[in-house]
Amino acid sequence: MSKLTVRRLIEPAELNRDIQFTPLNLDDAMMNQAPLAVHYGQIAATAQKQLDDLKLVLEVTEAKVDRQIRDAVAEEAVDDAGKKKLTEVQIAKQVSIHHQVIEIKKAINEAKQIESEAKTAVEAFRQRRDMLVQMGAGDRLERQGELVFKRREVAETSRADTIARVAAKIRNQA
Repeated sequence: MSKLTVRRLIEPAELNRDIQFTPLNLDDAMMNQAPLAVHYGQIAATAQKQLDDLKLVLEVTEAKVDRQIRDAVAEEAVDDAGKKKLTEVQIAKQVSIHHQVIEIKKAINEAKQIESEAKTAVEAFRQRRDMLVQMGAGDRLERQGELVFKRREVAETSRADTIARVAAKIRNQA
């Protein structure tokens, strides 16, 4: 059996860069939220598939090792002309300590860790979305406040201009 490789799917430094935003880059962060959430969602799906594939490999390997053990016991019984019997529990224990099975179980543990990291990244982007919504609402209120001040400023300027025009018309009539 060849060495099993479990792919690391998320680079922590890249995730940290992708998850961070500031009030200064709020608009960019909002525009990038959906694509980043999709990207990390796809990574989570890939991590789940990697784990499921390894579980399948484990099942197949356990079945092959089980068959090898049973065949070996059957050959010994024929050679010794005696009937050596192993219980199901003894066979299961021998299967569980077989080097191939142990190697696959270690790979499964690593794949579980990677899957957990991917799920955590997806959850982080859900929380990021919520923070963006909150900060966006605050920014919108702030912008509305600025608009109120600008409206007042324009209204005052317009009022002053109107008063000046009316005063000029009165002066011109007199």
